[in-house]
Amino acid sequence: MLITPKHTIDEALSDVKSQLTRAAADNHHKMRFFSVSTLDLDTHSINNRMVVLRTFFNDWRVRFYTDFRTQKVLELKQNPQTSLLFWDSSKNIQIRMKTTAIIYHNDDLSKREWTHVQGEARKSYNSRLKPGSPIASPDEAYLWPAELSDEYFTVIDCIPFSLQILQLNRQEHLSLVFTRTDPAHEWNGGWIVP
Repeated sequence: MLITPKHTIDEALSDVKSQLTRAAADNHHKMRFFSVSTLDLDTHSINNRMVVLRTFFNDWRVRFYTDFRTQKVLELKQNPQTSLLFWDSSKNIQIRMKTTAIIYHNDDLSKREWTHVQGEARKSYNSRLKPGSPIASPDEAYLWPAELSDEYFTVIDCIPFSLQILQLNRQEHLSLVFTRTDPAHEWNGGWIVP
């Protein structure tokens, strides 16, 4: 358990922030992979997918990488509002964030981040066919150019404006909710009935 009834609101926020910071640095952390939800404005459906937490910033910004040709990028360009879901099964804690996404592609920031992507990992952003393309055989998905470039490499920063923490604890779950209007501002909120 990460959060207990004895935690102050500030302690709970600090412990959650610490876990997310660790998750970005530790490949084995339970929160390293998280769910991103976007809205498809054409079908009015919500799409979820798992991504890798690349960086968690002191201002609570969450960073992940993707291929510019993915459906999620198209959806974020149409509507930058997204929802993130983190879960740690070892601590029974769920963290939900409502965020505004910023897309970085073929700019200084994405080019700088590309230098952190090494070796075989670069193939994730270089498939010859765009993600989601129909193929006759799984082998077709693994065709890459000889030179791996950052042409499709994209960085997404998610800036949270709403945060909800749920600590599962048998019949005595704990929950906190926070909001803020500006990333430079402190979180406002506190305990709620789970």
